[in-house]
Amino acid sequence: MKVQIEVQFEYDLNLSKHLSNLIIMIKNTIQLLVAIGIMLFAFDTNAQKIEVEELKAMKIRNIGPAGMSGRVTSIDVVESNT
Repeated sequence: MKVQIEVQFEYDLNLSKHLSNLIIMIKNTIQLLVAIGIMLFAFDTNAQKIEVEELKAMKIRNIGPAGMSGRVTSIDVVESNT
């Protein structure tokens, strides 16, 4: 009894296509990283500076049952009470 097995493999040797896709992916990644860096820099430099002394002067108080309901939809201020 004789058994013959034949296996064939095909390889895609079109490396220029794969290389161009790789270059495009690297270019897009660099552009994305530059855009993220610019956004982070812009948000950091335009942020307001908070002084700790101003926060120490504030008193903690209850603003109602919003703490138990899960969502605050609006906050009203009584100007005569400020």
